[in-house]
Amino acid sequence: MNQVTKKKENLPSTEKISLREYAGQGTENIEAKDQKLPIMRILQSTNPQVQQGNSAYDEDARIGDIYVAATRKNYGKKITVVPCQYINTFNEWKGSRDGVSRPTVHMNKSILDKASKRDGDNSEWLPNGNYVEDTGNHFCYILDSKTYEPLECVLIPMASSQKGKSRSWNSIIANKTKTDKLGTFIPPTFSSVYTLSTVPEKNDKGSWMGWVIEFDKWLDEGKDDHILTATKQYYESLKGADPLGSVQYEEDIDVPTEQPKQGKQKTQIQTDDTPF
Repeated sequence: MNQVTKKKENLPSTEKISLREYAGQGTENIEAKDQKLPIMRILQSTNPQVQQGNSAYDEDARIGDIYVAATRKNYGKKITVVPCQYINTFNEWKGSRDGVSRPTVHMNKSILDKASKRDGDNSEWLPNGNYVEDTGNHFCYILDSKTYEPLECVLIPMASSQKGKSRSWNSIIANKTKTDKLGTFIPPTFSSVYTLSTVPEKNDKGSWMGWVIEFDKWLDEGKDDHILTATKQYYESLKGADPLGSVQYEEDIDVPTEQPKQGKQKTQIQTDDTPF
C-alpha cells in the first residue's frame, strides 16, 4: 500500500491543457517531402475506376468525376480549392506504363530538345522509347464547398490539352489583385479560392473531360484566419523542399485493361486528364 502511495506521489501534477494553444506542435519538422501527397484528376473513359472487371473499378465512379485514386475518394464534378504553390515539370514516362511507378521528373525543358513527334501523335518521344509530358503541377488545399473548411492537400497535374488551362489559371493567379486602404496589391495565392469543375471537350482526335476554372473569393483576414493558417502552413511546407518527392505516383498509376501500344494508341496510357 505504501509503495502504491509513493508511486502516486512521484507522478506529475495534473494540469488543464488547451489543445488549441498547442496546435501543430510536434509537426514543426514535418515538411511536404515527409508526407504522402495524393494526386487528384478527372476520370476519363480509359481510367480503370470506370471499367467494370478492372480490379480498381469503383461502382460509384463516373466519367468526369474528380477523383483521388490513392484514397478512392470521389469529389463529384465540382470542387473548391486554394492554390498554394505551382511547379512546372517535364515528366518522362516509359512508352508503356505497365508496371511503372514513377516518372523521371525533369525541371529543365532542355529534355525536349532530344524529343520528336511521331506521325499522328502529338507526344514528345525520346530516342529511348519514353515520352515526355510538359506538366503544370498545382499544389492545392481542398476546401468543403459549402463551409470552406480545409479538407486535404492534393496535387492537380495538368498536361497535354489541359496544359493550356494550367497557363490560363496561372495568368489569373498572377494578375488577381485586391485593394485595401493602402492601395492595390497581389495577395498570396494561399488566400485565394477557386472553383474547379469538369466539362466535356473534343477535337478531331476524340473527346474527353476537361477542367473549368473560376475564381470564387478571397479568404478574409480575421473571419477566415483558421483557414488561412492551414493554407499558409501548406505553402510554407512546400518552400525549399522537394514536394514532388512526396507525390503518390504509385497509387495513381492506371493499369489499362489491355496492353497499350506506342504511337497513336498511347491514348490508353492515362497520364493526365486527357490523352490528347
